Amino acid sequence: MAVHKRPNKAIEQGSGEPIPSFSAIIAYYRIPLIALALAVFLGGISFAITRSFIPDPISSGTASQESNTPQGKPRGMNISADTMALIQRMQDTLLSTPDRHDVELRLANLFYDIGAFPMASATYANYLKADPKNVPARIDYAYTLLRMNKADEAIAETKRALQNEPNHPIATFNLGVIYYQIGNMSEAKQWLNKAKSLAPNSRIAEGADKILASMP
Repeated sequence: MAVHKRPNKAIEQGSGEPIPSFSAIIAYYRIPLIALALAVFLGGISFAITRSFIPDPISSGTASQESNTPQGKPRGMNISADTMALIQRMQDTLLSTPDRHDVELRLANLFYDIGAFPMASATYANYLKADPKNVPARIDYAYTLLRMNKADEAIAETKRALQNEPNHPIATFNLGVIYYQIGNMSEAKQWLNKAKSLAPNSRIAEGADKILASMP
């Protein structure tokens, strides 16, 4: 789907709802067992082309596929013991050395990849305080917000990524897809056409063409 110092205090998103501080998240969601059972809520399929590339909602059929996923066995519950142990080791490292931002980013990416979007979102948000110009991390952060039904915040974060790299093709495409998903077709067309011009003859261009062809 493609999307790296700080006080330990809650940050505010556009909706006005606080996101817990990273240290509070770690303290509350300890691995194993309870952490991922509380954090992983997906129950769908990953349609990523790269981590921060938002899927084409036409060809992927996100809503229908997610709604038809067997409810008794969400994908998040299949996390291996090795992955859970790795998460715990990274959490322990960050508790003892909170300036290990490289570990923090790896942890955010891991939460993203297993579909634990609330955990990924909080971890990316904290990481970006230390490295606010990391465009791929901010794109991924925006995607976690979108998966948490915070489209307005996802748009704002994607635009922040584009402030640092105005011609980033993935961020441009993602912005077009978000606008498409919320029904703003004029903005969607603008950003999808720009994405095509930035990355012709690519999967980005192919995805943009499919979406554009579905529009009135």
